[in-house]
Amino acid sequence: MKTFYILAILLSLSASAQAPKFELTAQGFVNASDPEQNYLVIESPELDQAQVYKKALTYLHTLYSNPDEALSVIENEQITVDGYAPNSVHRNGMHVFDMDYNYILKFKDGKLRIDAPTFELTTFTDHKQVLHLVWTKFSMDGSNLGIYGKKDRLKSDRAKEDLENHFNAIVSGIFEAINSAGDDW
Repeated sequence: MKTFYILAILLSLSASAQAPKFELTAQGFVNASDPEQNYLVIESPELDQAQVYKKALTYLHTLYSNPDEALSVIENEQITVDGYAPNSVHRNGMHVFDMDYNYILKFKDGKLRIDAPTFELTTFTDHKQVLHLVWTKFSMDGSNLGIYGKKDRLKSDRAKEDLENHFNAIVSGIFEAINSAGDDW
């Protein structure tokens, strides 16, 4: 019986120690656990605001080849990320889009808030093509496409999955950085 209680405690601890996730809807990114929220919160109660900020900033510096251009900071309060990911979002087997994106991190004692990312998706074949979050019109030349269409119907599972994977990988990395023990080398 003791083994059962220990296992139950360990499972509940591991379940609570998972990074929150974004889900892409026709209205944009929302918190996968609470679709009414368009942000995620990562908690680390043992850290003060400056410590949470420093750990997040240190992690973000590892993500971007030129962090001085990608990151705009208000020390200990906010980080705005303007990123670019070439060939990162697939609509189907033929279309791969470059992504310009933006998201904001805000800090409090023991907490980090990540606002829903915004993005623009473009590619160039014989002409410029844009992949919109929602596109309900008809595009004769294929220059405008949508992840979602009429009545918020999902038109590109692959684009939705690529976008969620991209941003949830960033969130997971930030989560791990915030909740990791100190660097003991």
